[in-house]
Amino acid sequence: MRHFFLALTLLITSFTALADDRYIRVSAESSIEVMPDYLELNLSLEATEPSLKAAKQKVDKAMKALLASSKKNAVDEKDIDAAQISNRPVYQWNKQGREYQGEQVSRRITITLRDLSRYASLTHQLLDIAEIRIHGSQMKFNDRQALENQILAKAVVAARVKADKMATAAGSELGEVLTIQEQSSHVPQPMMAMSMARMEKAADPSPAPMLIQKQRLTASVTLSYELK
Repeated sequence: MRHFFLALTLLITSFTALADDRYIRVSAESSIEVMPDYLELNLSLEATEPSLKAAKQKVDKAMKALLASSKKNAVDEKDIDAAQISNRPVYQWNKQGREYQGEQVSRRITITLRDLSRYASLTHQLLDIAEIRIHGSQMKFNDRQALENQILAKAVVAARVKADKMATAAGSELGEVLTIQEQSSHVPQPMMAMSMARMEKAADPSPAPMLIQKQRLTASVTLSYELK
């Protein structure tokens, strides 16, 4: 009986402490739209030939064409990462088992394009190289941390305004900040109008437009305030 009374007393104390806990929790989101400073183009060179030497020669030839196109579009060689190269045997499966087809050589490449006005021209020329496979591009910012700090600060201010209005409507005042938590901060997929299909020879050989738009960066925060 004594143990039961002690447990009941602790339970009542716990509920009393909860009742005395007066706080408000709010969430807010902020965002900005800003043009990227540069982009990274991810691609690869691939060739499959009867011999390893022939496949390597084909990839080397394509690499020279890539460097020539990059130079025409004002891309410095220091902005081209092409250190990864690999090879593997290629087989085709049939009823008798697998049949050796030759050797494949692959070279992974990342091009950093700092002059965004050259994007259409560079991509158009690269797609004319048969061995090239373009895997996609990423928009980048010179000082992303500064941009994230800016939108986080805006989100915190928005949360404060929201909490103040809610507290006033409830007949209370805000006290100190009890907790603050960042929910997210990210750069979404590039907002671009683009086509990666290989371009056919036509009456107008000029490159199709690659429309790079402003990128939206967002951040969300959740704050808890003491209520007076």
